Amino acid sequence: PNKKFIHMPIMKWNLGTNEAILRLSTILKIHPKRFGYAGLKDKRGVTLQRVSCHMMDAGRLAGITKKFMDKVSGNSNRVLQDGNFILGDFEYRPEGLFLGDNNGNRFSVVIRNCNVVQEENCNIIHKSLSEKGFINYFGKQRFGNNYNTHTVGKYIISKDYKNAIDEILMPNQESQKLDVFTALKHFKDTKNAAESLALLKFKTGIEGLVLSSLARDPNNYKSAIKKLPRKQQTLYCHAFQSYLWNMIVSERISKLGCVVLPGDLIQKARDTPVTIVVDPCTGTSAGEVVLPLPGYDVNYPDNEMKQIYDDVLSRNGVTSETFTSAICKEFNMSGSYRNIIVIPKDVTLTLLPYSDPSDKLIETDLDRVMGVQFLPKSDGQLRALRLEFTLPKSAYATMLIREISMGSIG
Repeated sequence: PNKKFIHMPIMKWNLGTNEAILRLSTILKIHPKRFGYAGLKDKRGVTLQRVSCHMMDAGRLAGITKKFMDKVSGNSNRVLQDGNFILGDFEYRPEGLFLGDNNGNRFSVVIRNCNVVQEENCNIIHKSLSEKGFINYFGKQRFGNNYNTHTVGKYIISKDYKNAIDEILMPNQESQKLDVFTALKHFKDTKNAAESLALLKFKTGIEGLVLSSLARDPNNYKSAIKKLPRKQQTLYCHAFQSYLWNMIVSERISKLGCVVLPGDLIQKARDTPVTIVVDPCTGTSAGEVVLPLPGYDVNYPDNEMKQIYDDVLSRNGVTSETFTSAICKEFNMSGSYRNIIVIPKDVTLTLLPYSDPSDKLIETDLDRVMGVQFLPKSDGQLRALRLEFTLPKSAYATMLIREISMGSIG
């Protein structure tokens, strides 16, 4: 077979996709850019996704999982305490994976402390999600643990690299592991990159790469940004576009509602042409209305939305012309079209009894791999809601949960 690329599922927990790739690259002593993936999976949760690697032997990859499995010897509770990953089911293919190659994602989520939810509430939630859907916001995780990746992106496209570095190295005790927080707090207090780097357990993460660069060349902030993987730099810039889109769609909903308007842009299906609405009464639904992420290769609605775009961009210190700059083209900030509303598929809701907050209420793929027997709870005074659903790519499960949490779940 053509062995140019090897494909494999990576199962990870308490790790973001980029962090897992950086760790894997360190173990293999290769550059992270040799890996490809279709999308980013959440840090919180047990996730499974396919990744590709350029010119890699399956035996080396299999050895990583074998060493890990031998170490934990079947204790999944111990395994879940720290972030990690396992690999398997290797397959050689002639092409690698790229962002956007996936069709969507399947989710299984448990929401605890839902004692006020009754069966009739589940029916109402199911009907609302299946028929009306929810606003297709980019989820909070799109903007990082410190909720500032979009700010980093704004500084990068403005070529304000010092402020971009300050945002990346911002200490946050609530969202960072102890060694990372300690290192970043030390850097904030002393500006000594070498001493701060020494405090990090993993020196190949984003913070480690930046501190390592600053330790060699303390005032070269642009060089420190360029030491990050290209995909990470691009993620920052695209997060700024996502942040702007969230603000724009919020104003659309509050000022104009979800109804189809003359001059709106619609897309009948993914990867089909975007067209402009002439007559809203010709069978067009709100689920087909799209808004563009600001960029250099998109068309904008020909109605009141023009002013909303101008106002939101102005408040954030940019204009539509900003996205035609060379640096925006460097990071492929062409823009894209995103549905205002997303309707999930194959939605199921199940009420689960339990008695202790630590009770395990859902079987994960990791349990199956580790051979851990899952025994569903049959009674208990507490109640949880298990949600299962499928979303198209780039839609966020957290936004679906936010939608129903604002209504029926107490």
